[in-house]
Amino acid sequence: MSSPTSSLSSISSSSCGYVKPKVALIGSGGLLGDATLTAFLSPEFSDHFETPIRVLTRNISQPLPPNATFLRVDWDDDNVEDHLTRCLRGVSVVVNLLGYNRPDAWDTVTRAVCRVKPQLYIPPEFSFDHTLWDPRRIPMASVVYDKQRQTRMARAAGVRTVQIFCGIIMENIISGPPTGVDFHPSRRRIMALTPDSGEQHPISFTSSWDVGKAIATVSAMQVATTRGDLDQFHISGDTSSWSKLAKLMNAQYHPISASSFESQILNRDSPIEHFIRIAAAEGQLHFPSPQSSRSRRGIPTNQNYLVDTYTLNPQPWVKLAQVVRHFDKHENNASQQPGASSPEEFSNATPSKTKKRKRGTSDSAKSSIESNSLQNHDGDPKSRGELGNPTAAKTPPAPSPKSKTSTPTSSLRRSMRLAAAAAATTTTQRESTAVLERMVTRSMTKQIGGTNKSIGNQNKNRDNTKAAAATRRTSKRRRVG
Repeated sequence: MSSPTSSLSSISSSSCGYVKPKVALIGSGGLLGDATLTAFLSPEFSDHFETPIRVLTRNISQPLPPNATFLRVDWDDDNVEDHLTRCLRGVSVVVNLLGYNRPDAWDTVTRAVCRVKPQLYIPPEFSFDHTLWDPRRIPMASVVYDKQRQTRMARAAGVRTVQIFCGIIMENIISGPPTGVDFHPSRRRIMALTPDSGEQHPISFTSSWDVGKAIATVSAMQVATTRGDLDQFHISGDTSSWSKLAKLMNAQYHPISASSFESQILNRDSPIEHFIRIAAAEGQLHFPSPQSSRSRRGIPTNQNYLVDTYTLNPQPWVKLAQVVRHFDKHENNASQQPGASSPEEFSNATPSKTKKRKRGTSDSAKSSIESNSLQNHDGDPKSRGELGNPTAAKTPPAPSPKSKTSTPTSSLRRSMRLAAAAAATTTTQRESTAVLERMVTRSMTKQIGGTNKSIGNQNKNRDNTKAAAATRRTSKRRRVG
């Protein structure tokens, strides 16, 4: 195990003239930004980058972790591009983690990157591989079009750019109607897009923590490694399908025609989730391992082995069942204790004060298609699947020696050694499981809180609009009177 897991150490210690890269992360307030910064500062990667890690964000009031420095960026400032250029000067790796709601900021960051010309630029991808699509299918000025434009701009300027595709980020499946997954206890259902043939394709799901590890892995690779054919990086934390996810959630499964959805719903204003659902229906959202029998010609395979190789003491990849089970805990806790925070059984972090989520309504066109496609069939009656707990295996008890025996027999000594080895293995697995649970708890709490905040802002804006309309009506009546 020493040879594959110590590759980064050999690079940093024995390679002649190796210089630790300077890293700048743009955007850290979101789910993926938190996970990526944690990966760079973790013991697995922190020794292979120059510290402090530069974090460019508009919110510098958030807790400052050690070995990181926050630089404030005002995206509404007219001179923000010049400010970004000064902040990125001397940086070797630039990672763009800005969300989909600021495509204008994407352009600003890419222009600054083209001026600075770092050794590596990781653009804001982290979803489906849109390079498999015919460009004529992608609406102009859509979010996918803007993603492709960032990569074209950077590569045209001579900047080495690596796109990272991860399928669906697990924690994002609870973000609301655009994903087609409704976690509401009273109406759990999945509105799955399917091809006209009705065939179901496997889907790659990846946790934000594993995406962060993949970003740190690509950033830690030597320039010679990523300058060759590695311009795209695919990962897959877990594989499932919409019907399997429905069984895992105890939800109803409702298939919807993907062709009708694309022709009537997809446009330049569509969120990224609409494109992801169409890609899943066409089998373009599954990145199998190179040795998998499901690998098909034209479909890229995942490079999970590189993440495991470049990570010191790698942790298991987060599974989809962990995320679903944690959300069930949150829902049960919220139903029993209204207003209570998410359960943090395995974490010492301060729980966030997030209330039970409310679901918004989708647009009228999408609602009509999905409502007409609902079928009156019950969900799977079987109980929800659980992630196998490695600590559930019972440790074989060591037989106690007889009272008058001074020297244990050979069989007794062998049993005692087996018991000690099993106990050590169980302890290691228990610690690994605890680490995964802490990560899932933290990401799910952050995602639920962010969704509540977004819904609250939408309600606030709607209330302000109603109040403004009422004021206009009142003033108009006064003028008429």
